[in-house]
Amino acid sequence: MDPNQNLQQMFVIDSPAKIVNLQNFYKCCGGLNQIGQTFKNERERLRFRFRPDDPNSIPLFSDRKQSKDLVLKVRRKRRPDGTFTDYQFEPFGIVNTTFHFENSICDMQLLPTSSDLRNEFMKSDFILNCDPDLSIKNDESITMIKQYFYSRFFQPKQLISMMRKDVEKDDQHQDLIRRLRKSRKVNFTVVRWDDESVPQSLQEEYRKDFDKNLLRSELAPKVKEKFQERPCWSRYGLICHLKCSSLLLRYVLPYTTYYFENGPFRALWIPYGYDPRKDPKAKIYQTIEARANRKSDNTIHAINQIPMNQKGPIFKDNTNSFLDKFGTKSSADNNNDDNNIDPSYLFRPGQLSTLKRTTFQLCDVEIDEVQQIIHENDGQEYECTEKDGWLSKGSVDRIRAIMNRELNLIINDTELLNEHHVPTLDIVDVLPENIEISEVYDDGLEIYHR
Repeated sequence: MDPNQNLQQMFVIDSPAKIVNLQNFYKCCGGLNQIGQTFKNERERLRFRFRPDDPNSIPLFSDRKQSKDLVLKVRRKRRPDGTFTDYQFEPFGIVNTTFHFENSICDMQLLPTSSDLRNEFMKSDFILNCDPDLSIKNDESITMIKQYFYSRFFQPKQLISMMRKDVEKDDQHQDLIRRLRKSRKVNFTVVRWDDESVPQSLQEEYRKDFDKNLLRSELAPKVKEKFQERPCWSRYGLICHLKCSSLLLRYVLPYTTYYFENGPFRALWIPYGYDPRKDPKAKIYQTIEARANRKSDNTIHAINQIPMNQKGPIFKDNTNSFLDKFGTKSSADNNNDDNNIDPSYLFRPGQLSTLKRTTFQLCDVEIDEVQQIIHENDGQEYECTEKDGWLSKGSVDRIRAIMNRELNLIINDTELLNEHHVPTLDIVDVLPENIEISEVYDDGLEIYHR
């Protein structure tokens, strides 16, 4: 064999059926032109139709793999006396691509009867040449729609029964206020509102995943101390108090607390063994979320883009996520003991969150009218409901209306930006109805990402 000899580049098709007529095989593959185009395009897969004349036939797709095969031309001459000479081998081509159907099985397909008129319509050009102004609203003629393509199965699976079980499971866990997203796979204990009891300790399957060095760090005792002061905390509230990394806190919290996924205590971390659904005093720790609609995102983004030398006194010294409407620091900032605490986890009149959404605990809403609603049924908490918790019926909606009112006052105050020379900020589109306090947005751990 001459090493400099140029051999033809060839490919092999491993047929999924027995070939009796080669021309019919080409037709099932779409023709020789289609086979050649598929070979030239490395991302194409060969389509094999068992019924090429049937417009309802769904093709079987091949897999493409690299191969190193040599095609030889073998000759053996016959002598005049009837004997044969030795075999002569001559290289003819190189096979570097193989199309095979090893991992494929046939599709589930609807097979219309031979008398179905849709077959004839699909083969013709009637659809392409029809009148574009033809009204079909009241047309009761035969619907000329190709049969729906179900799914292509490469391996046998009990997919239908599995899908049915998933649907039944989802129907049983619908949230009262809104549908929850699919939970992530996380190594911490999650409790739902319909769970009868709360865990007493971390599950053993999760203990092996915790780094003991994290528990020996300075953060672990500080977290424990905070839960002695308050039995229910949001992760963002702990970040503001402890000035720690969000990622580090994520690994420390699950060892001593569990996460409430929905209900009035959603998005809160609670110590093992403590059930706020059985303690009426826990109503002050219930959560409510402040949410700015997308229409106001441009304004909030513009506020964040103001250069530091133009912000003036309207921004706090630590440039946190809140805008002080009155241009003065709060009393918490003037207190030397609380200088290290970021007050952005509090809801205060005159402060607008630049976060898209922020969850507040009711005890952190510093509005007298809200606190009166919280404590108006003290001593008369008979039932903890999924929407209002330990509060009286309709209290959450009343609190939401008050917080909406406070946010609308900030949005309507356009003079604040004019006084501090911010000509690039346009708040014409920020209307009062664009700000609302949503009922429930259980976005889990990501709810506090900044």
